[in-house]
Amino acid sequence: RRRLPSRHALAFLVLVVLGQNLIANVAKALVDRGRPEVLRLAHVASSSFPSGHTTTAAACYAAAALVLGRSRSAPTRMRLAAAAGAIAAGVAATRILLGVHWFTDTIAGLALGWSWFALCAIAFGGRLLRFGAPVEVAERVSSPRGAETASTPVD
Repeated sequence: RRRLPSRHALAFLVLVVLGQNLIANVAKALVDRGRPEVLRLAHVASSSFPSGHTTTAAACYAAAALVLGRSRSAPTRMRLAAAAGAIAAGVAATRILLGVHWFTDTIAGLALGWSWFALCAIAFGGRLLRFGAPVEVAERVSSPRGAETASTPVD
């Protein structure tokens, strides 16, 4: 926060966390898919589809990588994104290995988590992390002088 302050970063992170939780739980209630009938290493009582742990890992680690990668070099941002993806894939694999999810449950969890993260990131203008920033840029580009100012950063 000291290095690159943004009053919208906290709102972005809260929206990602709460939104992915709501979406995953609504999907679980709608689909109501049973868990695999194998010797489970962990006891779980809720529905299987989608994997909530995988959804959470995909959305939250991607959001953390975006926030931590602001104003850093491209290689550093790539490493953060790769680490976020690897952690999410690792969580997905552990859910299958524990016998509490089908493979498709974890794929759906990854898709849901990353999709929700992408929607939130777009709404907050990507690395700008300012809610409504994409709208402001679009308005500037569509203005009569938009061609000259389109390449200037919003913040």
